[in-house]
Amino acid sequence: MGEIIVTAQRREQSIQKVGIAITALSGDELSKLGVATASDIARQVPALEFDSGSGGGLNAFVTIRGVSQVDYSEHQEAPNAVYLDEVYVPTPSMVAFPVYDLARAEALRGPQGTLFGRNSTGGLLQFVTKDPTKDWDGYFNTEYSSFSTGRVEGAVGGPIADGVSFRLAGFGQIGNGWFKNNNPSGKDSFESNSFGIRGKLAFDIGSDWKAIVTGSLNKSPRHREGVYKSYPVYVDANGVTQFVPANVDIYGTGAGNDPFGYRDPSSDGTEGSFNDVGFLKKQTYYGTLKLQGSVGGATLTSISNYTKSDIDYLEDSDGTPNNIFNFGSGGYTRQFSQELRLSGDAGPLNWTVGGYFLDLKGSYYTDFILIGIFDAINTYQQRTRSYAAFGQIEYEILPSVKVTVGGRYTHDRKVFNSQVALGPQDPNYTGTSADQYWNFNAQSAAAWGSSNRQSRGDWTGKFQLSYEPDNNLLLYAGVSRGIRAGGFNATADGTLGLQPDGVTVDYSAVPFGNETVVAYEGGAKLRVFDGKANIRASAFYYDYTGYQAFNYNGLISTVSNNDAYYAGGELEIFANPIEGLNISLGAAYLDAKVKDIVTPGGVVDVRPVKAPKWSLNGLVTKTFDIGIYQLGLQYDFDYQSESKANLIVSPVTTLPSSWMHNARISFGREDQGWELYGFVRNFTDVNRKAFAYDNSWTGLALGSFAPPRTYGVGFRKDF
Repeated sequence: MGEIIVTAQRREQSIQKVGIAITALSGDELSKLGVATASDIARQVPALEFDSGSGGGLNAFVTIRGVSQVDYSEHQEAPNAVYLDEVYVPTPSMVAFPVYDLARAEALRGPQGTLFGRNSTGGLLQFVTKDPTKDWDGYFNTEYSSFSTGRVEGAVGGPIADGVSFRLAGFGQIGNGWFKNNNPSGKDSFESNSFGIRGKLAFDIGSDWKAIVTGSLNKSPRHREGVYKSYPVYVDANGVTQFVPANVDIYGTGAGNDPFGYRDPSSDGTEGSFNDVGFLKKQTYYGTLKLQGSVGGATLTSISNYTKSDIDYLEDSDGTPNNIFNFGSGGYTRQFSQELRLSGDAGPLNWTVGGYFLDLKGSYYTDFILIGIFDAINTYQQRTRSYAAFGQIEYEILPSVKVTVGGRYTHDRKVFNSQVALGPQDPNYTGTSADQYWNFNAQSAAAWGSSNRQSRGDWTGKFQLSYEPDNNLLLYAGVSRGIRAGGFNATADGTLGLQPDGVTVDYSAVPFGNETVVAYEGGAKLRVFDGKANIRASAFYYDYTGYQAFNYNGLISTVSNNDAYYAGGELEIFANPIEGLNISLGAAYLDAKVKDIVTPGGVVDVRPVKAPKWSLNGLVTKTFDIGIYQLGLQYDFDYQSESKANLIVSPVTTLPSSWMHNARISFGREDQGWELYGFVRNFTDVNRKAFAYDNSWTGLALGSFAPPRTYGVGFRKDF
């Protein structure tokens, strides 16, 4: 089936020889799967979910083996790190980046804190874009699909001088919204409106040094987004939120209605009746310098990056035609990072050492508007400086037996400031000033104490044994320790810790502590039937201390520290039984509990958010030669068993099990590099509920869904 090369250990290796549970997808596979955003890869990676809490391009939450934090706050770093061209991507909105001209994508399951660091207690995704080459090449791809959506993508590259080459890639996409608005004169939401451009220059410096300079801009001009499917709900006598039955008048506003007299007549999760006030606009640009060369027989790699991201967002948070409440958020993030790695090998020994520096700062806001009653604007800033030193060795202690030992020490320093303004819609507004303030910032240092600062160092490490008697079998087992730095809560209305007098604030409620995991894992990678099939299996047990659990309760969304455990495993099978036929199948199982969660029924252990017990995926492709032409058929699917969107169990935050099916047909000439194709995504038009919020304090629950059935045609030309 050919070698799959990955960089999971910061050097190029065959996936067969790396003792990590990895799923890798090539650029060609990603293109044929219709992958247009980073989140699209989840369809073919076991134990991976990658979706948005808003149903659009606002942000992206990565869940690996059920480990997640679906906190939409821009300053919160997730437990599953995402890297783009070896550069850390820090915020939820930046993780929702478009992908184009990719060489490959890799999903690494399990803690990756030794060589990568930065909050990868659950796992890591890395996306690798294509570098310039010394030969001219490129491609052009155009698509037209449902909702009048058009997309154009392409790249070109080659030599421009002796020792100098370039690559220029870009895309653009525009289309109508797929979330239908049944409100008269209303407009549909979740439009497509984005474009990006990336340029790379590669320089040969002497005989054994190379530099790659990258500059990129991804932009989404202002367009309609930000709405949810709305459901009337009530809280029963046991404190559990329930859907309002269609034949019961809970609020005296009519059978099945919410407190404002409305019930959406449609059961379709991708349509409703709402005020089309929502919008999104964001842009991210970055520049990276990568230097690599030989130093005394070893390889030195330097990666310097500067990234800037800006975002503004507003949503109709009630999802109804009534003006009940809206939510806005936004701000900017600036990041500078520098990594130095030195690696080499000597006989049975392979080694890597390095250092890492990150300076991350942002200024953000949330605006919670309860129409006519309450307006709270929380303006907050966070500055993070992180220093790390790391090393890893891989040594062949016996023929076919290797030991891997690695460690990393990281010191994080975070400073957080927050200020809440209560606007004229506040019922306690006295009219004596433009606004009233609770000052959470440095001007009130006495009140803050040490609650707005964290300065901590901790270590991660790895010990693993692997056995490889031949090129067809790899067995591995080991233990690793991962960490995730603590942080600060910034609630939607900014009132966390507010005391009954309405003025005094308990600032100690704002910070939360570090997360630590000790992970035990073993696995096997096997080639059978003369290389026509590969089998990869893994099993794990995670023991968490201070697990950072996210919980959403009306206005108050918080991260707390709780102990937890995760156990499960994955199985992947890849087969090429006959010429032109490729099959891949994946399955994942998970058992997990977060301990001592306060619920209406008492303090109990609960299953984590976005952690289905079972998940399945599959892909089948068949190519037929018809004279000088090729006909291609492709089918892929994925399945998720029931999960939930909140730690407190409730029917309104349950995410039902669902199947998703996609298909593609193509016709072209491989020798001439062109292809015509058609596709249908979600061809059974399933209503997959991706996330949900319990806003029972308003008598409503909200749901976000995957897009409905989508048809399209396209043309690609490689040259």
